[in-house]
Amino acid sequence: MLATAGGGVVRRWNANAVSLSPVGDSKHGVRCVRVTGDGSIVYCQEAGGDYASSTLLLCPGDEHEEEMRFATGSSSSAEDDQLTCCDVDKSCRLVCAGSQRGVAYVWDVKRRRLARRLEHDDQSPVRCLRFF
Repeated sequence: MLATAGGGVVRRWNANAVSLSPVGDSKHGVRCVRVTGDGSIVYCQEAGGDYASSTLLLCPGDEHEEEMRFATGSSSSAEDDQLTCCDVDKSCRLVCAGSQRGVAYVWDVKRRRLARRLEHDDQSPVRCLRFF
């Protein structure tokens, strides 16, 4: 499976190059996309419109399941923290995103809450991250 992003929409393609139903909306840009083994998609959506902060989204591989949205927080400092990259662990239990302000956010998917907030000492932007 392959996922491509453009204009705020993530398109999914199967092994036969057949386009599957897109996710996302055209009002927000997409910064990063990851596809899991079961076909779930994790992506970062830019702030704007209804969202004060960047948002990490998890779209299950089953099109009938509901999309999950993970926000960076409600404090004013988190509201303008743009997410730059994302990843999901092999078990799909944890998702994470790096930010422009040097923070790596880790969410527990099952509990749908922030599990950890890891900060760079020098607040340099997190450009990439990876579970291993």
